[in-house]
Amino acid sequence: MKVIITGSSGFIGTHIIKQCISDPSITQIFAWTRKPLGASISSEEKVKEIIVHDFMKLDDVIEQCAGASACIWYASLR
Repeated sequence: MKVIITGSSGFIGTHIIKQCISDPSITQIFAWTRKPLGASISSEEKVKEIIVHDFMKLDDVIEQCAGASACIWYASLR
């Protein structure tokens, strides 16, 4: 299963990603973030880091996440 996670660089988002990494049924994680993730997470094989500059304009970002079956939205829209 492929999963999209928003708010990936925050405290909670980081923990959500770690849980997804440890779940064998999750094959790929699309980590949407405003800033780069830490090296310990971005180096994981399952994680594809996607820098999102504007969470109100996601057309290009969504195209990169083909096949995702779930989304955990944990980002504030400032």
